[in-house]
Amino acid sequence: MASKQTKWDSTHPGWLQIDGIRTILLNVRDGVYNLRQILRAGLGEAEADLMFDIGQEIGRAIARNILAENDVQPDKEIFCAAVETFTRAGVGDLNVKELAWEKGWAVVTCPNTFEGWAYAQNNDVRPESKCDYSRGVLASLMIETHRAAGTEPDSLHLKDIYCIETTCVGRGDSECRFVVGISTDLQVAGLTIPQPRPTVQDQLEEMLATAQRRAVQLEVGREVALRLMAALDPDELMAQVVQLLKDYFGYYHVQVYLLHLETGFLSMVEGTGEPGRLMKESGYRLALGQGLVGKVAQTGLPMVVTDVSEEPQWLSNPFLPETLSELTIPLRLGEEILGVLDVQSKQVNGVAEEDVSLLEGLAGQIAIALQNAELFAKVETQRAKLEEQVAARTRELREFRTFAETAPDIILLSDLDETIRYANPAFYALFGYSAASNEAVGLSIVRLFQTDEWTRIGREVESALEVAGSHRGNITMLRKNGSSFLASVITFLVRDDQDVPTARAYIVRDLTAEQQIQQEQVRLREDLITTQERLIEELSTPIIPVTDDVLVMPLVGSIDNPRAQRIIEALLKEIEDHLAQIVILDITGVPQVDSDVANYLMQAALAARLLGTEAVLVGITPQVAQAFVDLDVDLTGIVTRSNLQSGVEYALSQVGLHIARKPSRTELLRNALETRVEAKAQQPQPAGGLLG
Repeated sequence: MASKQTKWDSTHPGWLQIDGIRTILLNVRDGVYNLRQILRAGLGEAEADLMFDIGQEIGRAIARNILAENDVQPDKEIFCAAVETFTRAGVGDLNVKELAWEKGWAVVTCPNTFEGWAYAQNNDVRPESKCDYSRGVLASLMIETHRAAGTEPDSLHLKDIYCIETTCVGRGDSECRFVVGISTDLQVAGLTIPQPRPTVQDQLEEMLATAQRRAVQLEVGREVALRLMAALDPDELMAQVVQLLKDYFGYYHVQVYLLHLETGFLSMVEGTGEPGRLMKESGYRLALGQGLVGKVAQTGLPMVVTDVSEEPQWLSNPFLPETLSELTIPLRLGEEILGVLDVQSKQVNGVAEEDVSLLEGLAGQIAIALQNAELFAKVETQRAKLEEQVAARTRELREFRTFAETAPDIILLSDLDETIRYANPAFYALFGYSAASNEAVGLSIVRLFQTDEWTRIGREVESALEVAGSHRGNITMLRKNGSSFLASVITFLVRDDQDVPTARAYIVRDLTAEQQIQQEQVRLREDLITTQERLIEELSTPIIPVTDDVLVMPLVGSIDNPRAQRIIEALLKEIEDHLAQIVILDITGVPQVDSDVANYLMQAALAARLLGTEAVLVGITPQVAQAFVDLDVDLTGIVTRSNLQSGVEYALSQVGLHIARKPSRTELLRNALETRVEAKAQQPQPAGGLLG
């Protein structure tokens, strides 16, 4: 037997080199599951047989190389060595639990075969066998070691040796258990050998023939699909679809119906030839469940009618009198039925089941194309809206920029980490940075504040932004040259459409001019208050000279201690200035006289008397008089009168003056008549008179 070299490729675990030829043992676990799914999709149940056959080929290579490297008679030890070699390939920790090599019997277990592990990782716990590749390898190892030994007994038929997997981690078991033996022994042990299926070669040939037929159909459908993808207008799309299908496949008529869920009717939106035009113009439609079209739209399942005369559901159409067979396919998008694709032939058996798969694929593409056309229309509408929004936003941004660029106040925009993004011209003018180079961009906002000021107010700003989203306060700021000024700073968060903060904005106003104005306003206010106080003081102590000797002081309003002092001071000053003999205190305007007021009046009268001036108290109402009596006020030495007129008359009489009352008109006439009568009486009478 020729010697061959077998070794493991250290750079690629799971790869075996036989005579320099690299052979993979399918140890790439991540790809095993996907590989087998692909094979199963194409081969069905024969996929397990294919994996078993591949395993047998690898088992033969392993056994032959083990025998070549060990020049000994094959026996059970060689079988165990071959199993160990297979284990080192990374397929799992295989252990030979039972071995009757002479009878072709072995039980091998493994807690982690790469095939079972792959199925377990993908939660695929179907009951069928998983480790078909490993089964093939183990069966082949048993067969090849016996074949090399040349000890095949009559009872041991190598072609009958098989391997069955009784438990598998890929089915949720704790370990994989393989039983190798001849068919009869396996059956005695209660194990069932699968029935033989068509060979892989047979299935591959059938698949090839099917693929060739399919290729012809797909080539035709490809052209249709390309045109479908290029059409975005729904009307143009439908017109192309029906005409292309009619031309390529030679159908008598092709039409498309669209379902309107709100009405429950299917409208014929496009059809070939003159019948299609007439049906479209007449608004031809069918209800759900009506005819083949309505039934397919209702059930979502295709219908093939090879002879319409034998189909009770078929509905004759006066526009299509030559129809003998019909195929109807739903236009499905996921679970949604958009409409129906309907093709008709003038021949019995003019449509067949083979057409269903092709037209279903095209129907799916038509549904997608319809959706794309609808989406395109929506996108176009949305694009127009977005363009309007962009134009509006552009105008807003332009207006904002104009506003920001011309604003007298400083406007700053920073990242959330307080790095300045934008500063308007007012900033550069006030802070002294270069506007030409956008020197402020990239600076930290903290550089614009005094350190101690920022330390003081920084936490307050952060707290206000977190709670209310804005902060307003006065803070000392620094120009580039280091000079400082007081500024009003409004800080707020800029948020996006999802109300997520994206930036910080600052509006800064220099308060220097306002401070000067406020200081001037304070000074003017103080001057005004001083003037008002002086006027109030003058009005609160008015003194009216009636003559050089007589003064009148009318008192209005409440009298408290400070005002009483001013009254006395003003009274004494005027008495001294005018050398007045009499002063009249008029209390008509004093609303209430209590003990304090009475005491103030007595003090004023006493102060005037000390200067040699007589005090006259006037304006005493009955209520005031009663109050004086109740308060037991001593008015000794004070002249009182009820009103100002009587008080003035008294004062004038004391200084030798009186008030002359102007006679009335009646009195003047009476006096004139009396004077004339008296004058006439004194004239002499003529001699003799009238009687003489």
